[in-house]
Amino acid sequence: MTGTELREGIASSPEIVYRKFIDEYGGYVYAIAFNKLRSVCTTAEIDECVSDVFAEIFMKYGSAVPDERDMRGYTGTVAKRRAVDYFRRYTSEKTKIICIDEETAGKAVSDIDIEKDSDKKEMQSILLQKIEQLGDPDSEIIIRKFYYDQNASEIARKLNLKASSVRSRCKRALERLGAMLAEAGISI
Repeated sequence: MTGTELREGIASSPEIVYRKFIDEYGGYVYAIAFNKLRSVCTTAEIDECVSDVFAEIFMKYGSAVPDERDMRGYTGTVAKRRAVDYFRRYTSEKTKIICIDEETAGKAVSDIDIEKDSDKKEMQSILLQKIEQLGDPDSEIIIRKFYYDQNASEIARKLNLKASSVRSRCKRALERLGAMLAEAGISI
């Protein structure tokens, strides 16, 4: 739909043109708003943003809409700008500055253990690296068994192996993995 089609349609039968325009660009506008706002807004707030985008386009169609160009670019620009406005509004409401004096500083305790989380992430990284060093198909078997919780017959079907081969390869791979981790100074 071009700007001219929108302008002429609104002049003759606005309700039909509004419906057609929303049907054509609704998913596009929602995708833009959702991608920008999903971390800070509820679904209802995202829907409100989408409604505001279409309201702005329909109210300004006379002067701001280019005539012969496709409306996708203009609609995308309006959607991005409106989503950024909503993002700023909702993040500024949720960001509050709290003053902590020396007396209350000891009371502000978090359940998050940053050191433990960091160690866990590092351990996972090393473990995945060592699993990858096992090579195919052993690394694939270990990943499927312990990360995807698949049994030997499911893994065998996916890798075109026998279930007994998968079990024996898994056992040997675990032994090799244990030795590799011991070399790296990690005990299980």
